[in-house]
Amino acid sequence: KRIAEQTKDDLITNVAHDLRTPLTSIIGYLDLVKREDILTPEQKNKYIGIVYDKAKSLENLIEDLFEVSKVQSGNVALNLVEVDLVSLIRQVHLECEQALNEKNLEVRINSSDEKILLQLDSAKAFRIFENLLLNISKYAMNSTRVFIDVMNLENSVKVIFKNISEQELDFNPDEITERFVQGDASRN
Repeated sequence: KRIAEQTKDDLITNVAHDLRTPLTSIIGYLDLVKREDILTPEQKNKYIGIVYDKAKSLENLIEDLFEVSKVQSGNVALNLVEVDLVSLIRQVHLECEQALNEKNLEVRINSSDEKILLQLDSAKAFRIFENLLLNISKYAMNSTRVFIDVMNLENSVKVIFKNISEQELDFNPDEITERFVQGDASRN
């Protein structure tokens, strides 16, 4: 029971931190925008754009929190349709291209098949792959390659994302799939 309480406390701490970060930024930029006497119209538009991006980030975090809550309660409804996995991954790559370009990351998608048709909830699969690519764009070393391997095996499909981390990872590789383990020591 004690481990469950610690896990819950860790979740609350992490969620609060993740929500507070974009919110603090939004408030700071809005305070600047309110001071019209010191901003040019170009600066004001730039800051409004940043506020919008941070608000969208906050919206995504809150949506993720609701999704986690649904998964934990078992209230997830899947809308399964036939999806071409390779096309879906290419689409996600295009959506994340700006964030990847900001770090000068070159993405290489390797697939043995042109099409790999699967029964998936396309929106949820999109979010999973988007989350992976956005995390890569945040934590990958600048000017490196990102590899996405899509392998159509006999009875399954395997998708592997590989990149070089900007920071040296200071944990056991087996821990990466454990709940709440993060490579960023400031959050521990």
